[in-house]
Amino acid sequence: MSSVFLSTGCALSRKIDIIYAIRAAASLMTTITLYVVYGFFFEVML
Repeated sequence: MSSVFLSTGCALSRKIDIIYAIRAAASLMTTITLYVVYGFFFEVML
């Protein structure tokens, strides 16, 4: 019984890790995109 609970917990934590990794990658891409857009606008303005 406890082994089933442990395996389920491992699968659940792995899924949460994947969700966090996807969220971190998405926020990183958003930050890079914002930097590129702002840099482009500054180049156009100057």
